[in-house]
Amino acid sequence: MAEHHDWDFHWTDAPPPARPDAQPVVRLTDADTPALETLVDEAFPSTTSRPGDPRVVDWYGGRLVACGVDRSQSDVGFPAGLTVAPDLRGRGLGASLTAGMARALLARHHTVALGVYTHNVGAARLYRRLGSTNTLPLSTIRLG
Repeated sequence: MAEHHDWDFHWTDAPPPARPDAQPVVRLTDADTPALETLVDEAFPSTTSRPGDPRVVDWYGGRLVACGVDRSQSDVGFPAGLTVAPDLRGRGLGASLTAGMARALLARHHTVALGVYTHNVGAARLYRRLGSTNTLPLSTIRLG
């Protein structure tokens, strides 16, 4: 076995509660790609969601200190690769990004779901706080 990761699949069918300190979240454009690549390389180098990935529907972010990718399929909105610049973490940007993406995706899909590795306790706590209280434990195994 080359790799093994335990992760949880979270989902909700209701928008997260409004936050008074929320930062605006918008769909990013091609003009944002250089800043997006820099942010992803610095803040989440291990992500499988990268600019140019054919599975990506859209990228979302704000002031390009935080970003996430839309990898939705069918009736399920699927935010992935959510990240915040390391020097700006702990300021609510991740919550604003996650909530903003969930609202945008729920406008187009019946459900929003996302995966989080079990060791990422802070992200799992955030997703539960924002309404993703349904959880399914999963494992991923990559052979050879």
